[in-house]
Amino acid sequence: MNPQQTFEIIALELNRNANPEKSVGMKKYMKDQGEFLGISSPMRKEITKEWMKVRWETESENFDFFHLLWNAPYREFQYLGMEWAHKQKLWKSENFLSILEYCIHSRPWWDTLDFIAANWAGGYFSSFPEKREEVLPRWISHPHFWFNRVAILHQLTYKGKTDEGWLERCMLPHFEQKEFFIRKSIGWALRQYARTSPDWVLDFVEKHPLSNLSKREALKHL
Repeated sequence: MNPQQTFEIIALELNRNANPEKSVGMKKYMKDQGEFLGISSPMRKEITKEWMKVRWETESENFDFFHLLWNAPYREFQYLGMEWAHKQKLWKSENFLSILEYCIHSRPWWDTLDFIAANWAGGYFSSFPEKREEVLPRWISHPHFWFNRVAILHQLTYKGKTDEGWLERCMLPHFEQKEFFIRKSIGWALRQYARTSPDWVLDFVEKHPLSNLSKREALKHL
């Protein structure tokens, strides 16, 4: 089957299991940032578990399949697209940057962007560290604050491999931002790195004018 045919079968199964009553609560929880079929995460994963294994021979076919999922009208399709693309490690292609940036710009909300930051952006820059100098400055200064958040959070899973220079560089321009999601991301990035290097984080917090939210998050476990 080609990507379009596979997508149509998956869409049929998901729509067949829609729960309009649950969709109302799910949409409300996400502040109306998208439409929902009303399928819980465990049920969605059970319905689609066999399709998580599908993969085509060409990169263009795999990218096409992802775009079909991402551009479908319900949030459950975006979740499936994210999980499928990550399982297939599509981020190991240098060309994946186009998908990465497309997803940050389209349908952005924390439920997708945080996964994308830690898993896709983190995986991509781990695979192609030379791309950081080309891409990250643009994200750091981007007027769309979700790009800023992804830049700040992309090293969440790096632990001892964290590049402290880039961690600092991604955060420095945003200390005065009033946006909740940016202040929270600064604190989260520091809190996570504090598990590996608490002294560096304590020193960083002491030297820089962080918001109360960022500071509280950064020092949460110290």
